[in-house]
Amino acid sequence: MPSLDGQPCEESNFFSRDFTTHIKPPSNFGLKLIAQKFWQASYCPLMVGTSDFADGQKGKFPFELVLRPVVKVECPCEDYAQCLKNLESDLMPGQSVFEVYAIEKPGAAEELIGKIRIGEHAPTTTTFGDEQLFFKHQYMEDDFQLQPEWLDAIDSKEECGMKGVTTTPPKADKGCHSPFDGMLQNDHEVIV
Repeated sequence: MPSLDGQPCEESNFFSRDFTTHIKPPSNFGLKLIAQKFWQASYCPLMVGTSDFADGQKGKFPFELVLRPVVKVECPCEDYAQCLKNLESDLMPGQSVFEVYAIEKPGAAEELIGKIRIGEHAPTTTTFGDEQLFFKHQYMEDDFQLQPEWLDAIDSKEECGMKGVTTTPPKADKGCHSPFDGMLQNDHEVIV
């Protein structure tokens, strides 16, 4: 995912930005509120862990993955159907779509580790992809449990969106609280 802010409509190439497991904090006020909602599930919701790629606790896994596009596909903002048609017609079987870079630990340089290519069939829209294909987000806290030194190497306020990040995600009783608790009872006004 490039960011929570999305891509401006004038940037019509769907593949104009890197996709990464670590995104920057949003700049839009409304999206900042949504990011706060994500804190109910993780103290570091701006990062997705990669340790599930490792073989148990002994496996090696990167701090961050970056998918760098090597293709261009025009996706007009106002025409989703045309965007899907362009993705189907412009991406060919066997074609490389991304170079995959790994960042071993905080502050390390990117290393090219592979490419993602289209399979033997051209891409197509499917009900299966819309209704049955789901991907699990892995807690970054899982990675911090296995690599606790990473917590000391990052600025959690800047990179996770909040201070106080630990090696465990919030428990269920910490969730489901509004960032405005108490505000509405005191008749405060929020102007957006």
